Amino acid sequence: MTQIKKRIISACILIAATILLMAGGVFFVRTFQAADASQNTQSEPVPENLYSLKSSGETVGVYDQDGALIYVLDVVVSTLPQADQESLAAGIPVKDEKALKQIIEDLTS
Repeated sequence: MTQIKKRIISACILIAATILLMAGGVFFVRTFQAADASQNTQSEPVPENLYSLKSSGETVGVYDQDGALIYVLDVVVSTLPQADQESLAAGIPVKDEKALKQIIEDLTS
């Protein structure tokens, strides 16, 4: 074989090996991305809080998830225990209507 043919064959082998390595790398990356994506979809979504209770002036306000005041309770904040006053000042997240009813019952009894 001539010297030129040997160089051409060597160049072809080098190109083929490079292509195989790149394809293997792409396959490897996509495999891990797919595994990572499947792990993310298996976890339970964290439910958003539908309501929050906060001090609204001297009373307790019920706010929707967008932060709009939807109801004012007939509860004077200063008559509540200090821990409840502090919680209301920070805002109490409420996940659903059932929990909202329970908290309102606790505050009004």
